[in-house]
Amino acid sequence: MQKLLAELNNEARSLASIRDISGRVGYTERTRFERLLYLILREYCAQALGYEELGGLATIHRHQLQERIPEEMHTTEEFQIVEEGLDIYSLLYELCTAHIYSPDGVAVVGGDAPRVLKQVAERTGRFVERIRETLPPLHFST
Repeated sequence: MQKLLAELNNEARSLASIRDISGRVGYTERTRFERLLYLILREYCAQALGYEELGGLATIHRHQLQERIPEEMHTTEEFQIVEEGLDIYSLLYELCTAHIYSPDGVAVVGGDAPRVLKQVAERTGRFVERIRETLPPLHFST
């Protein structure tokens, strides 16, 4: 997983380097970032929460996770880390699907696209560090 975490950080920094006012994220960049995020979250859920059924990053998968994990675990650091990963996905998804040239467009996700992409990169960096802090090195198998 160490390699996946490093790759995710690199992808996030790459996204943050987009300076085009439209913030257009290419399909390849977006899917590469989402794939890495999913692989990390899936393994982290299995190791930290004992939840091996994470089927994706969409809202429905978040609801399934919340329903199947005992409520007393929802306040744990590990569960909050998973929630943060899903929030990062949601932010990128909203940006990539926003109508950037409409008055409401990117404002939906908090402003101009390059700033939002920088925010995605910063949050991803904190997310990666939190995972590294909560799992002992011997747990990283990928």
